[in-house]
Amino acid sequence: MATIQDPLIFAPGAVSVANGYVYVGDCDGLATAVINTLTNTVVGTVDLANQCNSSMSLVGNELYAVSGDHVAVVDADPLSQSFEAVVHTIPLTTPPGGTTPRATTLVASGSSVYVADVDNFLFDVIDSGTRSVVATIPDPSGANDAQSMATAEGYVYVSYDYPGTVEVLDTHANTVAGVVGPLGDYQDNIAAEGQNAYASGSSDPSVTVIHVENPAAGPYVPLQAYGITADGTCGKDVPDSVNWPGIASQQSAGWSKSWQQWPNNGTGGFVCQRQAYYTTTGMSVG
Repeated sequence: MATIQDPLIFAPGAVSVANGYVYVGDCDGLATAVINTLTNTVVGTVDLANQCNSSMSLVGNELYAVSGDHVAVVDADPLSQSFEAVVHTIPLTTPPGGTTPRATTLVASGSSVYVADVDNFLFDVIDSGTRSVVATIPDPSGANDAQSMATAEGYVYVSYDYPGTVEVLDTHANTVAGVVGPLGDYQDNIAAEGQNAYASGSSDPSVTVIHVENPAAGPYVPLQAYGITADGTCGKDVPDSVNWPGIASQQSAGWSKSWQQWPNNGTGGFVCQRQAYYTTTGMSVG
């Protein structure tokens, strides 16, 4: 057993391990410490622009960290010249009429990173390949205190302090698949493996086991979307690019209005979107 003292950390936040180093976030001194696991010493810090690092998740050799209204991408490759540095910042979505995003937790699922924006009641989906927000998922819970996230078998589980619920996101459809609970106030922690998720709260000594009977299954079908004006109508003037094999005859079907970051050169705008899916006879749209 060893104790590592770091005079720069006053209120430890997130903890993550990558490539022989431990990253410890701070919500007071606001510097993320980097610890070498061979020597058990602090060997550096990561500056996250004076934001509380309350959650981190590793994708390849890059660490995605919550940092206020954006997500910071930290180089976690010890052999890289930019090791320990923030190599990219990803702004989160501000929907029409919304407020400045405030991220509290995130988790990586495959090549995607799911981020809870508690002030705008939505989840941002980041593509780690392009380092950009590619989709948003409205959060119907109305709760603004998402505490932690975990992922397994194509689902992301989100625990809430109050009213003590667990929200389940389907990562293939990028939709909310369901809400479990309330389980009791202060559901601070969530972990997942296989078809089960495990939630615990500080107000209750028990652990709730959530079982998913039918895991989300591939093959993955990307969400379709095209840009429209604010007063545009979905299903009209649909571009031919959406006519994928199997759904070309359903060009105008299944569209709903939403808002995403990518239109208008990345400044955001209204879109029509729909989710195609596979059936036993081929592809269809809902």
